[in-house]
Amino acid sequence: MQAVRNAKHTAEDIARTVGLHVSKAVHIAEEHYQEREGVLTVTGQTNSFQTLIDAKTIVIHVTLNVTFELKAKERHRKKDGQ
Repeated sequence: MQAVRNAKHTAEDIARTVGLHVSKAVHIAEEHYQEREGVLTVTGQTNSFQTLIDAKTIVIHVTLNVTFELKAKERHRKKDGQ
């Protein structure tokens, strides 16, 4: 979900520069998924605690494509007498 939030923040920055407002996400697609598991290398020496943790760590990289609906910003009208 953090990836979608990051994409929305980026879209808001871009939309703001052209005077638009980001609305709802209309399409979310996973473009790429890569999973890599750590490997414990046997060297004959005592492994450090960090080496053991690295060997059990799974790193996942996912690329998402998020399409947002853009809308014109609403203009606020002044009430009569103000």
